[in-house]
Amino acid sequence: MFHTQSKEATVTDYTDDPLSHLEFVEFLTHIPYMDPSLKKPKKVTKIGQCEHPKHILYRQEQYLLPHAQSAPRRGRPPKGSKSIDMDTPIVELTVRPLPKRLEAVVGKANIKVCLTCLKRTDIDHEYIHSHLYIKPQHNTKRRKK
Repeated sequence: MFHTQSKEATVTDYTDDPLSHLEFVEFLTHIPYMDPSLKKPKKVTKIGQCEHPKHILYRQEQYLLPHAQSAPRRGRPPKGSKSIDMDTPIVELTVRPLPKRLEAVVGKANIKVCLTCLKRTDIDHEYIHSHLYIKPQHNTKRRKK
C-alpha cells in the first residue's frame, strides 16, 4: 500500500553536486534576474509644509470651490483632536520640490510646494504672462497598462 524508498538511494541523491545535474542548471537559467541598477527611482513626494508665496491665496476655500459653502462641524470634536487657529492653519500636505522651470517665476529656489500650489501656479495669470515662465512639457510616451 505505501511505497517506500531505500535510504541509500536518497542519501546518494543529496550528496551529488547539484550543478552536475542538467535539469537543475536549466531550472536556474529560467529564474529572472533583477539588476539592482534598474530599480524604480524614489518618489520625490513627501508630507510637509508648503513654502509657496501664494499658498494662503491658493488654499482659500472660495478660491478652490467658489460655489461650496461649508458649515462648521457639529457635535463634540474627536478624541485627541486639538483646537485649530483659523487665521493661519498649519497643515501637513503632500509636497514636492518646485520644478526648475518655475523657480525664476516664483522667485524662490529649492522650496517644497503642495500639489494645489503646483497646479495653480501653471494657471495663475500673473505667472503665465511673465517672460520667465516656461510651460510644462507633456510626455508623449504612453505607459503600459
